[in-house]
Amino acid sequence: MNLLNLIEKVVSFKCKQAAPSKSIKLSKVYRIPSIINLRKNYPTFRVEHNFSDLNTQILLCDSGEHEIVLILNYNFFHYSEIINTICDIPMPVSYETVGDVIHFNLNVEHLPYKYLIGKILYDKTGCTVINKLGNIKSTFRYYDFEYIGGKVDINSLNYNNEKEVNIDGTKYTIYKEEDIVDIKERECKNTCKSYTTLSKDDFNKELLDLLIKDYCNKKILIKMDKLETTLIQNDVKFFIDLKNVYWCSKLQEERRKLINEIDSKSVVCDAFCGAGPMVIPLLKKGCQVYCNDLNEKAINCLKINLKINKIEEGFNIENQDAKVFLKNIQNVKIDHYILNLPEYSIDYLKYINQGKVHCYFFSNENDVKNYVFVKTGIINPNIRLIRKVSPSKNVYKLFINLNK
Repeated sequence: MNLLNLIEKVVSFKCKQAAPSKSIKLSKVYRIPSIINLRKNYPTFRVEHNFSDLNTQILLCDSGEHEIVLILNYNFFHYSEIINTICDIPMPVSYETVGDVIHFNLNVEHLPYKYLIGKILYDKTGCTVINKLGNIKSTFRYYDFEYIGGKVDINSLNYNNEKEVNIDGTKYTIYKEEDIVDIKERECKNTCKSYTTLSKDDFNKELLDLLIKDYCNKKILIKMDKLETTLIQNDVKFFIDLKNVYWCSKLQEERRKLINEIDSKSVVCDAFCGAGPMVIPLLKKGCQVYCNDLNEKAINCLKINLKINKIEEGFNIENQDAKVFLKNIQNVKIDHYILNLPEYSIDYLKYINQGKVHCYFFSNENDVKNYVFVKTGIINPNIRLIRKVSPSKNVYKLFINLNK
């Protein structure tokens, strides 16, 4: 569905002929150029005026001689402006981006609108849009997800008669209403702040009704058999298999800090290395890295990333239980250990007897010091809050210098 004409927001401006003059103060309007060519077609608005004597170019200014009207269309407005105007409940406006994939963690009240969210965000970004299903329960920490938007429009799928469809090498499995838990709508007060001057009066009612009919309250769930993307983080290019490998873009700044803390030429052990978000930058910095992950798919991604970044030496790769891995390298002189499996990291400290340890773990903020004491016996631990995951769970970093 082409939504260009879904919105027609009328705004008026004063303008002058485009003649050189230092005395003219141009209007600075967000997302609208100060100089407008009347013969040009703009992707986000069109110009309406009744002045035949105007030159090709006009200047938007505070004290203009003429008045023109701009009709702002669907392309002009951001996702958040559109979705919050259409829907009667506060909608999610923040999300995580991994390469060309947008990842949501939608609440139950948002589920009837999930394909509308996916449609608008795909239009705005060109990214595949997914929604996380449940908590991370896999041993390898990747999450289950559903497809809610992308190049495959849900209205092109014959989901009444088909359960699977293959498009461009990806299999989409469709679960209908009887196969999934019923979506229970609940009342939710509209307490969100106004993100826009848009109102429903600015929408083409016929198109809006069709949009809601086609993309809202669809009680189907779509899964993909694969989802791969590439991204650049800390000046390194990564290939990620999101279907089988854990990745969190929100940790980019923490990774950058840790990379800067570690001197070049250091010997580093990354016991839960994943696709290599720490391994590759450290190797490029000149470190030697012993890396391991139990997830074979993560190790495959790591090997691809080594090739992508043209790194041929300085690393030792293992695909085994971290306990076995750490025991096997106890005689190797290691400067830094990285333990980033927050659910279990602290349990692996007993296998380390040297070097500086960077251990990431989950805990409740009211119990964090006691938790570390019970687990390690450390009375005054060096702890730093990394990020809040939920109201009752945070990620912390425990730093231990075993060389002292």
